[in-house]
Amino acid sequence: MSLHTDKSKQPLRKLWGLSSEIAYLNHGSFGATPLAVLEHQHSIQRQMEREPVQFMLRDVPEGLWESQKALAEFVHAQPQDIVLMDNATTAVNTVFASLCLNPGDEILFVDQVYGACRKTAEFYAKRWGAICRIISLPSGLTDSDEITQLILKAWSPKTKLLLLDHICSPTGWVLPIEEVVETYERKGVRVLVDGAHALGQIPLDLDALGASYYVANAHKWLCTPKGSALLHVRKNRQQEIRPLVFSHWMDWENTTGHVRYSPFQMAFAWNGTRDVSALLSIPFALEWMSNLHTEGWGGLQSENTNRATVWRRRLSKILDEPLLCPDSMVGHMGSVLLPQNIRIPHNSNIPVGQKLSPIWDFLYKEHQIEVVVFPAEDRQILRFSIETYVTDTDMNRLVDALGTLL
Repeated sequence: MSLHTDKSKQPLRKLWGLSSEIAYLNHGSFGATPLAVLEHQHSIQRQMEREPVQFMLRDVPEGLWESQKALAEFVHAQPQDIVLMDNATTAVNTVFASLCLNPGDEILFVDQVYGACRKTAEFYAKRWGAICRIISLPSGLTDSDEITQLILKAWSPKTKLLLLDHICSPTGWVLPIEEVVETYERKGVRVLVDGAHALGQIPLDLDALGASYYVANAHKWLCTPKGSALLHVRKNRQQEIRPLVFSHWMDWENTTGHVRYSPFQMAFAWNGTRDVSALLSIPFALEWMSNLHTEGWGGLQSENTNRATVWRRRLSKILDEPLLCPDSMVGHMGSVLLPQNIRIPHNSNIPVGQKLSPIWDFLYKEHQIEVVVFPAEDRQILRFSIETYVTDTDMNRLVDALGTLL
């Protein structure tokens, strides 16, 4: 990247409320919401408190439908096939809680499956007497088709549900899922795609994909406020999906003929009083983010992916480690293998329940760098994120900090 490009990123950082002292290279974990989007959310909250009854009964239903329409256009789907959720984990739980497999049925997922999703699958498998089977993804790939063939070969006549990551959370790998989804669905297997990282990071066409279920977070790469996500359910699967909390309108009979008031939509329409301002902020965030690049979302996605690809190769070369996957599997997140002789700091403070490396704690405390580092067998893997506000100076700071551990 040129010095001019790096300088042009610096003013963008001020559009977020991120600390100026931190090299924030972990947008992928929880996202980061721009100040303008937060102010829009706060304006919705103020409107709500001026007249809560009118807001809840009149404004919220209209606003949520507008958010569904905006998301549907963005992911090439129909708004009536989308319901809004707080996060992708809730959406995954919603699907599992709605299904019922038989003893001996198989649930498949890859070994990089998100931890909460794996726990959900294992919980319901135990309840049903079903079996979870893990597909191990190799590293050092040179062709993404190896992933496709590996997952296709994992099918068996007992397979009833495939929980498939679109973008793997640990490494940021973008999996080639189109052929996999088409093949499994054709065989009668329900495919639940965990696209928690995909929305805003890569182009989506959910109608063309044809998965039974697709979940995604908006508060990551769409940069909406925390607590906004979607669940997309294919039309012929909607009658079997129920919300975790029953709506006032679970038994709604649609006499209007409008798809907006289908039983599927109404079942999720009112699950109790809550602050839906994050969900109502989705249309604003979509438009605001598109204005950050002269070519809109397409340009923004291409630039972030190109920069992540360049920096992944650069880091791997500096560290003298092989690439873990081909460039075609890189989105806005890049992962690199750290050298075997890297020093592991002592006296680290890792939050309870988090499978993070002491190097993560060291980089934050000693160098004010927020980046993912996790142990993988006897090695350490680092995952960085490139959002538009990340500068080359931030990345070079990471290079220098890693140098202190070698």
